[in-house]
Amino acid sequence: MQPEFTVRESRRVRAARIVVAPYRGVEVVVRPGTSQRSIDLLLRRHQGWIADRLDEARATERAPDRLGLADWDGAWLAGVAVPRPRGNLTAWYRRIARERVGEAVRLQAERLGVTGWRRIRIADQRSRWGSCSTSGTLSFSWRLVAAPAEVLDYVVIHELCHLRQPNHSRAFWRMVDEADPNRRAAESWLRRHGAELRAYVPATS
Repeated sequence: MQPEFTVRESRRVRAARIVVAPYRGVEVVVRPGTSQRSIDLLLRRHQGWIADRLDEARATERAPDRLGLADWDGAWLAGVAVPRPRGNLTAWYRRIARERVGEAVRLQAERLGVTGWRRIRIADQRSRWGSCSTSGTLSFSWRLVAAPAEVLDYVVIHELCHLRQPNHSRAFWRMVDEADPNRRAAESWLRRHGAELRAYVPATS
């Protein structure tokens, strides 16, 4: 029996791929114009792998240390549940993210003596918490403001270091470790809770 799945078209993918993640189920990422027959064949070819990944995803969803984001109709800020603010909750998160991410970038850039960033963009990336463009644009997921402050700081530091090392070489990771001794703890938090945070849909009423 074929599992339920969603299809996302992307011009950036070279070949169709299947993504299975906790709280998100099965997603097939294809280039625009890919036929339904091709998608069905891809799913059948990898049905065993999909079943194994779904079992792992469901185990993660049942883990005792999950955050419980969907169980609370308020908001989450810096890893703590807070009362629901008025108005559109997603818009509120984006506004808070612009404030807190902007402050973190300015503070960390000054502390590290990093220059070269031109603007900050708040978005909702599906696969990355942050990115750094060659033009100096730093992009961050608004969802980071729901994570503990040290996790947000780590992602900011990571992207600022890319202004000096636009790769993930050993030199880059040495730079990150020197800039943020908390790096491994922050990465561990994102590995445990990142899928739940990405799947979080703020209450609409």
